[in-house]
Amino acid sequence: MRLQKFLLSQGFSHKVEINREREKVEYQLKKEAIDLALELSTKVIEKNIDKEKNKELIDEFITEVGN
Repeated sequence: MRLQKFLLSQGFSHKVEINREREKVEYQLKKEAIDLALELSTKVIEKNIDKEKNKELIDEFITEVGN
């Protein structure tokens, strides 16, 4: 943010715009990476947990949250 203010004060508005766009792209890439990791984790968990284990985990969670 300080860099953007400095660049604007020096007449480098195109540099500020480039920097903003870079930040947007970095944010989007991080968000997509997180979304993909969550999706993959969900699929792995779904394949590795049978109904009985799933019930145990839910019961444990409810017990922990209830206390």
